[in-house]
Amino acid sequence: MSEIKTLNRAFDILFLLTESEETLSVSEIAARTEIPESTTYRLIQSLEKKEVIHRQTGKISLGTRILDMAKTIYEQLNQNLVTYASPIMEQLSKEINETSILVIRRGNIGVTVHYVNSSHLIGFVASNGRTHPLHLGASGKAILAFESNHYIDTFIREAKIKDKEKLLSELSHIKSEGYVKTTGEVDLNIVGIAAPIFDQTNMITASLSVIGPEDRFSTEITKKTIASVKRAANEITKKLCEGYL
Repeated sequence: MSEIKTLNRAFDILFLLTESEETLSVSEIAARTEIPESTTYRLIQSLEKKEVIHRQTGKISLGTRILDMAKTIYEQLNQNLVTYASPIMEQLSKEINETSILVIRRGNIGVTVHYVNSSHLIGFVASNGRTHPLHLGASGKAILAFESNHYIDTFIREAKIKDKEKLLSELSHIKSEGYVKTTGEVDLNIVGIAAPIFDQTNMITASLSVIGPEDRFSTEITKKTIASVKRAANEITKKLCEGYL
């Protein structure tokens, strides 16, 4: 077997274990990856020695080393995210003169990791570390809409959403339009307009929002803000992708 083919098959096994909701046997891995069982067994032995996978009572899962690597990559991504987003957010808040916030998902909640306040004396005041449910507010919904169907179904069940069909319809619309606008869902009389940010694998990684008092969002300003937020979110996505080339 060539080295490239061996490497590709090892990645196929790791990707399968990453996506699986349960531990798998050698036979199950071989069947799902369409790799001969004898070859699968040898690859698993090699991966186990490197602590990339873990085997217990015949069942296989990701090992501690790969999980540590994933954590490191995730932390680097968040650091890069703020680094790339900061100047773009500065420009966005200056252009719209409202607060902009950068939100990531932690479990089933959205967390603000960076913000740029407006110059208004009265307006939305952001803070790092602020949290809110993903299904309430523009910044959370802009993330939730682009998660996998499996995650969304699990979220709806765990969050005990009463009107599942209404939320699913809204998320579908957000995904189609590429942005979301909400009013008063988290803070009374506050408008949020948000767009998704993706990583180099096209996975949702964050959302960018402009937040401000409802009385400052005329039809004209709202239209301008939607275009600006979408453009800025796309710029951050581009920066993230370029950073991993």
